[in-house]
Amino acid sequence: MEARAGGSAPGPSRAGAARRTSLALGLLALLGAGAQLSLTGGAAAGEAGGGAVAALERSPCPAPYDVGFPAATYSAPALTRSRRDRFRIYIYTRRIAPPVNWRQDPEDTGAFQSSLNSLTWMDILFYRYQHGERGALRQARNLALDWIDADRRGQLPSRAWIRKVVGDRAPYLTYLARSASCEGMLGARSARLLLESLARHARFLNPTRNYSTSNHGLFMDLGLTLMGRQAPFLSGATNWVHNGIGRFPGTLYGGLRGTEGFWMENSAHYHQVVAITVDRMLQVPGAYDPRMAAELERMRAVTRWLTMPDGQLVQLGDSYRTTPRPRALGTVPQAFGFLRLWESGLAIVKQPSHYLSLAATHGGPIHKHADELTFDLYDRGRRIISDTGLYHQDRDRYYRFSVSAPAHNVLTVDGENFRRSPSFAYGSGLLAAGTGDGWYAILGRNPSLEQNQDVEHQRLLLYKPGTAVIVADRVLSAEVHTYRRYFHLDPGIGIRDREGYLAIVAPGLHGSIYSETPGARELRKRSRGRKEPLGGWLFRDFRKATPRWSLRYRTRGRNLDHVATIGLGSVPAIQAHLQGRLGDGAARLTLTSNGAPAGTLAVRRDGRTLSVDAGP
Repeated sequence: MEARAGGSAPGPSRAGAARRTSLALGLLALLGAGAQLSLTGGAAAGEAGGGAVAALERSPCPAPYDVGFPAATYSAPALTRSRRDRFRIYIYTRRIAPPVNWRQDPEDTGAFQSSLNSLTWMDILFYRYQHGERGALRQARNLALDWIDADRRGQLPSRAWIRKVVGDRAPYLTYLARSASCEGMLGARSARLLLESLARHARFLNPTRNYSTSNHGLFMDLGLTLMGRQAPFLSGATNWVHNGIGRFPGTLYGGLRGTEGFWMENSAHYHQVVAITVDRMLQVPGAYDPRMAAELERMRAVTRWLTMPDGQLVQLGDSYRTTPRPRALGTVPQAFGFLRLWESGLAIVKQPSHYLSLAATHGGPIHKHADELTFDLYDRGRRIISDTGLYHQDRDRYYRFSVSAPAHNVLTVDGENFRRSPSFAYGSGLLAAGTGDGWYAILGRNPSLEQNQDVEHQRLLLYKPGTAVIVADRVLSAEVHTYRRYFHLDPGIGIRDREGYLAIVAPGLHGSIYSETPGARELRKRSRGRKEPLGGWLFRDFRKATPRWSLRYRTRGRNLDHVATIGLGSVPAIQAHLQGRLGDGAARLTLTSNGAPAGTLAVRRDGRTLSVDAGP
């Protein structure tokens, strides 16, 4: 059984045409009401004197709209649980009733504390109220006042006042103040406390000194705008709306490169989060902008590209293996073909049942992993090579492993990580790409190794869907170094030793992995579900660790060419052998299958264009 928004349940109790009209107008009526709601006698922000309380009491009842990230529906069990003071906080269900310990952290994770103190989980109470349950509003009022009391007494965790959390919470408290006043549920003291808290939120969100030109800044602007729209009777509210709407586009455009539509916070998950936030801001009257709307459509198109054939996101940066939310996709059609984002540093081959991505992107430290030139592969109906993903964002050994280079499909030098600080952000390392004779070719470089270890590294990926992926790594250095290459197989894929190569097997997959480094000895190691040190894990979702096979190839030298071949089972144990040396995007390779000739490949580069010629 589902309870659906827009049902015919009776509205709140205060009678009047304004209330009945607002039921029909919804969000547009409330957010567009700035002019008609402007009242005289409002107190200065922070004073919350009698004038502001009186202005609040005279305000029309708010429209029944969703103020946060609402579900389209709430299930009957979820509604029942909320009546028993049990709420979904992050991914946990907890009993939350006054007096609340707002510092509680039963799962020892900052994500829980952030979610708890955002108050967004009270959305279900507003949903019930909008469907005729006045008791749900009383429940929300008691919780909000308990939170404000804890804030006044200094009993909140530090995460209660981080930028995104404040931006999320502000519209909820404002809506609560409006609706509870409308229903006669606020005395003068409670109204004053709520208005003082709103003023504090405005003093946090509005000034430039607290602002962040990251996704947190976008949440701050959205929260500030919604708060000002809902409380126009407060002095300064017009300025809040002006600042929120005014800053948002600049922050958005600053996080994008050209017209490519990828949010440069190094993460598939946060790309879609920002796309959803842009969509929400565009719904606010007065905030719509054609350029921003066009950017949103480009971002939605990129979300399609970041979605693998299994319908879930590629685990780039801080990302779980989740299904993109509808608002991050919109009505943009499915994407297939060959995507090259030169300024953002992404290249993706996508077909209905094939996928290969290369990431050479560094927009700064936010949600960034040490994943230069990592790649993900989907073929034969499943993910084959995949990044590790995010375990959680709590700074412990699991986090340190998940963001480290050995957790990604990369090449490292002397066991060092790649630098993630702002001073080392290079933007894009994508150099060239092209096609030929059924093969796709992608070339990238790792500027981090040049900056920090004086090693030039280029990676050339060659992909023929259903046949093979060839990973050719060229490293150049004046000094001798130890090079390690990592390849992480998806869970469910087994490995078996064969003479000279590894067989990889799973339902529908009978492939192989072969590697050679002319002029150097290769040492191969494998791990699966190793705890000390961590290795051989996939993190699908929050604190969900799944064992999987991880391979490491170690070599030592100065100037080396490494060539690994991942056979996909169309022919037995396909292997690529380098003829001569790898050039700047140039390569000549012979292919064998079980020792027998299987063709040749010649790769040439002309600027950003690679061409591939396959011969007998």
